[in-house]
Amino acid sequence: MSESYFQTQRRKELAEVRKRVLEIQQNAIESNSTYLKHEKKYPGRIDHFMSLATSHLDDAERMITAMVGTPTKGWWIAFRKTLEVADHYVRQALWDPDVQRAIEWKAAVKRKRGSRWPELDNDIRAGLERNPNASNKDIWNRLPDSFAGRKYYVDADNGKIVSDSGRELQFGGFSSRVTKIRKDIKNLH
Repeated sequence: MSESYFQTQRRKELAEVRKRVLEIQQNAIESNSTYLKHEKKYPGRIDHFMSLATSHLDDAERMITAMVGTPTKGWWIAFRKTLEVADHYVRQALWDPDVQRAIEWKAAVKRKRGSRWPELDNDIRAGLERNPNASNKDIWNRLPDSFAGRKYYVDADNGKIVSDSGRELQFGGFSSRVTKIRKDIKNLH
């Protein structure tokens, strides 16, 4: 016997949810180092939530197969609730408090970290304020004019910017720095 239109549509909906759960399991959980560390600390916890989600998706599959005829409101509510519970377990696996704290901590550390070249950033900003349409190459070429008393210089041998500490910055890194500062200036105005 062929399935009704209603069953076919619910099967498509269920297939999309299954696909999303599988992508999350493979991409977000199995390849993310934070989740792998968490899995070592609490073995089986993430797998447990993912297996509960899969179990509820299997229940939804059985509900579709068992539903023959016109769907009732109770069946519809039960089917939706089953999908919601499966989604809840996936979110629990993804948003574990320890994992979330680790992700937030990494983001906070990244935000706090400032530029390694604050003087260079100031010179770039000054150059862009004088001439906002200057190309990255123009700014690079004008930098040696303002080096007096700075903590960096352009190495004539290899064309890199070198700081007093010995760090080097090539034109590619310089260009991305100019682009970032240019965006910051545009956001201020």
